[in-house]
Amino acid sequence: MDKDGTLYVNTVWTTRIVTLVGFLMCGTVTEAAGQEGDSTSVILLGDGQIERGETDSAEAAFNRAIKMGAKAQGLNGLGKVMVAKGRNHYRQAFKYYRRSLGADKKFVEAQLNIARLHAYLRDRDTKGAYRKAIKMSPEQVEGYIELANFLVDTEGADAGPEVDQLLAAYIERETQDPAGYVLWMESLADRAMVREIRNVSSILLERFTGETGFLPALGQAEAAAGQVDLSMEHWSRFLSAASEEMRSVYDDLSRVAGEDDVASLKALKDESEREAVITRFWRDRDASSGLSGNGARAEHYRRVWYSIRNFSKGNSPFDKRGDVYVRYGEPDYRSRSGYPNPPPTGAAELVRERLYNEIGVNAPSLSSRDQSVDSWFADMGDPSSPIDPPMTEPVYPLVGVGDAKWESWIYSRIGGGVEFVFVDIALNGNFSFPQTPSGANIPTRVLARLVEHHPGAIYETLASEQPQHYDFPFGFAPLEFYYDVATFRGSTGRTRLEVYFGVPTAHLERAKLKDGRTIYAVERTLTLRGGPENQAFRKNDVGGYEAPDGQPDRTLVELASLDVRAGDYRLNVEVLDRASGKWGIYSQDVQIPEMPDSLSISDLSLAWSVSASPTDRRFRKHIDGLDPEMDVWVIPLPSRSFFKGRPFNIYYEVYGLTRDEFGQTRYQVSYTVDQQIRKGAGAFGALRTMFRRAVSDREPQVSIGYESTGETADEPVYLEIDTKELKPGYNRVTVAVTDQVSGQVARREAIMRLVDR
Repeated sequence: MDKDGTLYVNTVWTTRIVTLVGFLMCGTVTEAAGQEGDSTSVILLGDGQIERGETDSAEAAFNRAIKMGAKAQGLNGLGKVMVAKGRNHYRQAFKYYRRSLGADKKFVEAQLNIARLHAYLRDRDTKGAYRKAIKMSPEQVEGYIELANFLVDTEGADAGPEVDQLLAAYIERETQDPAGYVLWMESLADRAMVREIRNVSSILLERFTGETGFLPALGQAEAAAGQVDLSMEHWSRFLSAASEEMRSVYDDLSRVAGEDDVASLKALKDESEREAVITRFWRDRDASSGLSGNGARAEHYRRVWYSIRNFSKGNSPFDKRGDVYVRYGEPDYRSRSGYPNPPPTGAAELVRERLYNEIGVNAPSLSSRDQSVDSWFADMGDPSSPIDPPMTEPVYPLVGVGDAKWESWIYSRIGGGVEFVFVDIALNGNFSFPQTPSGANIPTRVLARLVEHHPGAIYETLASEQPQHYDFPFGFAPLEFYYDVATFRGSTGRTRLEVYFGVPTAHLERAKLKDGRTIYAVERTLTLRGGPENQAFRKNDVGGYEAPDGQPDRTLVELASLDVRAGDYRLNVEVLDRASGKWGIYSQDVQIPEMPDSLSISDLSLAWSVSASPTDRRFRKHIDGLDPEMDVWVIPLPSRSFFKGRPFNIYYEVYGLTRDEFGQTRYQVSYTVDQQIRKGAGAFGALRTMFRRAVSDREPQVSIGYESTGETADEPVYLEIDTKELKPGYNRVTVAVTDQVSGQVARREAIMRLVDR
């Protein structure tokens, strides 16, 4: 409470300051109105005097109302006067509210004021007090939304189901008030309930055209569903309605950029140049396949929005927790004082164990938190025998903090695994890093470790070395798919990069069309950045595939290609299930080779089938300059996984064969397949399709060779290989082509996996 009696409470938009009288009064009256002898007017007069800070006059007015027969209302008013006078009078306020209920046990306003005062004090009686008010008058809506608001503020996502019930009751009674919807969207957003938000987004946008409070939740949900451009539309509309001061908080790059970037941005005066720099900044940090940078930017806005709502009680725009959250996002594990914390996750526990033994402390029990500092640093015995840290308390020792509130955040994917500890020493909601422990009896070596691992020092080092960390949007639901890449000679001196997508329908949801049919709606995107001119390329397509009920699961196969100059690139491959909102993205560095005029071979494409007869036009292979009669139809197998006993197919193209004096080409082809000894390679298929080269000292399982003649310098080549004699596991396929006219040799390799049925 401020000096003027102002209470700080969390509302459905942001944490803001409202006066207690703001939710105790339904109006004000003039001084003259209170002179008429009407007890109602006298009550309203007293409320107005509280609002103006005239507590003595208000007290007199309420006492007069009691004498006029309005005992319950007057006693309730005296309770409000005590609240306005400050914390030392809260006990008396409770007494007046209870006496008011004693005068009229159905006077729900007094019960709500009891609940409100409990909520301000954040004590354990708050929920029961609000529940009692709701039971007294189920149709009075304040109890529902105020209790929901309190639960969101104090328990966060843990209170989600209870918040949903309360807000459903509120919305049922107040269908035209957006406040309930806004708070509901915030609660769903904090629980990453993407589908639930998206299911009602169109209704909210249509019903409340001028309301912007729920737009951040919609922006978060669309980003999590892979719709980053739509997400930014929601964020842009939200920020356009915000104050200039608030917009500057969202667009402040000082919390996520290095010093050089910040200095360069400040030096720019032209707004269009500033926006271009900001766009490039986000694009370079974007994990999505868009070229706008909207994925990273939308996630940054979400983090700022979350920090303002959750970490701004004691500091503006937010405290140190917000600074960390905006840079690094949601921690892998979070524990707090005064809460039943879950056990640490596996990744978090590994970080905690390492830090605990690196720092070298003996944490006292929770009940002895105030004991002498020296007890933390008793002899740990054999340093080679690691000991386990306490279950949920911070690893970093909190000494001399008394009853201060604390939070411990563990990040396993930044800085090699770190812990940030925050404390609220003044109990005013402003969390900061703790003080470094000090004591005459602390060994110098221990003190050095405490300084080294101090959360503030860790933060400063990380902020300079890794100013931010973005991967996937909060609430992202991963979609598993396969992909593979191959390069062929393209047009006008370029190389054609082909990307093959394989999406198992078992991981998709059906979308129902207006005509009653069901389909799988799959959006595919590939982007390529880099090359000799540092260019960016993007290709996007949406496919609809029949999905009748009862159809067995299958893998949807698609192809996308780009003709680009040879060079080093960064490839992003993204697939979105439009029905469920799940999406997946994989990135890899690719080297696009130049196809010389001399003998060369394209990549080996491992295929489900290869046919010289037309099948699916999407998979037609044509080499420029050759008769279309030589075209081949190749259906790729992005997983490169074949069942043992079923033949597998290889397709590739040979370029630059030399003709002899008779205009003929003569060349020899050899194929070998050998079992792979692959150490340390990544998972196959869904996670990776580019493999480390492995060595094998075994004899090839299959070795095939033949000679061929032709009339063209370029030829498509394909072969079917029997797998009956091959061993299950990973196998390396090597193709060597020897030009018998020029004597040149070209080789290519590929890895395939053979699995038992």
